[in-house]
Amino acid sequence: MQEAALVILGLLALVALSFTPGPWALAGGVLGTSLALVLGTAAGFVYHLRLHQALAAELPKRWWWNPTAYHDQLDDESRARVMPWFYGGAFGFLGCIFGLAWVVAGLVRAAV
Repeated sequence: MQEAALVILGLLALVALSFTPGPWALAGGVLGTSLALVLGTAAGFVYHLRLHQALAAELPKRWWWNPTAYHDQLDDESRARVMPWFYGGAFGFLGCIFGLAWVVAGLVRAAV
């Protein structure tokens, strides 16, 4: 249900963007993408550090290529320390996607 709500909110945001004047949409998209990139990258970095701290003894080399494969090895206490940072990084990634969509919408609106 939460995923459906996120999709609906995303679609509503994209519809709202179509009514935003081009220069404003472009500026908002660049600002939104930049903010999401900074916050998402920071959260992702902390997520990887916390996951490594929680599972250092069990992690193989190159574990960072697929860190989500090790989520099932987290106990409840470690999960509480690691997963909020994972969700923060994922939210930052979504923010980048929507921000870039806003940039594209602004460029199209400015060209028309």
